[in-house]
Amino acid sequence: MEVAVYCGMKSWVNICDKIPENYARLDYNMIGKWLDKGGKGRYLIFGTDIIPYTAYEFPKKQIDETLLFKFLKDGGTVIWSGDIPFYYIQEHYQEYYVVKPNRNNLPIKYEIYNFEVNSVAFYGNEIRNTVVGELLEYKPSDSWRPLVFTKEIPNDLILISYKFDEKDSSKIYVPAWIYKYGKGRFVRVYDSQYVDANYVFSLPKRLDDLEEGIKLRNFRRFKDFTVKLPKSKVLIIVGDNNVGKTSLLEAIALASGDEENVKRIETYRTLSQKVSETLSLKFDDNTVIEVYINNKYSMRRGDNVISSLSNVSIIFPTINMLETSPDSRLFRDIIQYLEKFDKNIFYLYENASDQHIHILYKDRTDVRISDVGQGYRTLIRLLMILTAKNPEILLIDDMEAFALHPDLLEKVFELLLSLDNTRIIITTQSGDVIYYSMKAAMKLNKEKEVLYLLLGDEDYEFMNAEEVHDILPYEDIRFTALMKRVKK
Repeated sequence: MEVAVYCGMKSWVNICDKIPENYARLDYNMIGKWLDKGGKGRYLIFGTDIIPYTAYEFPKKQIDETLLFKFLKDGGTVIWSGDIPFYYIQEHYQEYYVVKPNRNNLPIKYEIYNFEVNSVAFYGNEIRNTVVGELLEYKPSDSWRPLVFTKEIPNDLILISYKFDEKDSSKIYVPAWIYKYGKGRFVRVYDSQYVDANYVFSLPKRLDDLEEGIKLRNFRRFKDFTVKLPKSKVLIIVGDNNVGKTSLLEAIALASGDEENVKRIETYRTLSQKVSETLSLKFDDNTVIEVYINNKYSMRRGDNVISSLSNVSIIFPTINMLETSPDSRLFRDIIQYLEKFDKNIFYLYENASDQHIHILYKDRTDVRISDVGQGYRTLIRLLMILTAKNPEILLIDDMEAFALHPDLLEKVFELLLSLDNTRIIITTQSGDVIYYSMKAAMKLNKEKEVLYLLLGDEDYEFMNAEEVHDILPYEDIRFTALMKRVKK
């Protein structure tokens, strides 16, 4: 990790007297050459809050052709505090400086609240951290120039801190944020004269180590709960009944804003609670769900959703996984998957006469899917989801209820671990699910990619597959999760 700090003219702040010894110091004439070396794995902190023309050659060049935005596009990270980014541009003419206001052509084109007033918009105690702010251990201070949004926040923005409007529940103010550009990010913190310099200089490491997380307020049984998630390919949530395993899956699905997921959850809740009328998912403004996964941030407050999460599929054992039948192309893709489980399968098709999906075996045996065992039926429907939707995040509740034979279960986990672009989150109380997921991970040398979340009453800990492998002969991690609840 390489970090440099730019020091030049200031509007509100100058933290250049606190630069750590291991950080390079750049001036007006040096910054261009430093940026020109590329952005991947490199951090640029602005110690003063006026942008130099040698880094941002606007309007002579288009914004995306300036050195700073090329640096971002290449994977660099810029950290900014103080006055509005890009508002003042410092131009160097021989022995004097000219500062030009740039209000009408700000490259990050979001509405700024309190623009004309040079004073506090919101006090620090009015501002909340998002789950990302908590992961970064950010300490909000007074906000002077927050961004303001109504209902929708763009996909290229990750919120660090926020404040809801007291009169309009659809309006949200955002003092600190991360703007994603190309492979890089522009990080905005401390939008006032009051800057914690030590925190700003600690941000490169914090951003390098940034994990994922879910934050829930007044959702189901969770009053105020944050779970920090180390990155993994497969996350298996283990815990006793009623500790909130399913609620965590539902929170992710609801945060995606996908109405199909809402309908699935309503149907599942109706069936599981055995009521005659469909339960409607309606939340008031006290219910807040936040999810930060796959470098995407989503928030649901009541029925308002701000989401950059997309293509999230949730699967329950008691309801159909796919409402529509696959087309012939998808059947071919499913067959390629199925051959890994059963070499005798020849073809999969929808029978026009009975409108059921059939399996045709190589010995010409023709069987309706509804007539095969539940485990095999579940497997085929799971493959339909994967081929039809190619979900970015796949949520599977109560995996043991799908009745997969142990050999089939191990192969399913091998398949899930082989998927390139899909994250999988599963809930279970089953020793078989724990054991065969661990076995598949060890077999494929992916033991660090399977993570077990042992959930108690708003308490948790993690183990990876290698750690589970080492303790399974002596300890059942289901009992470990249960004891966390008993102790609570």
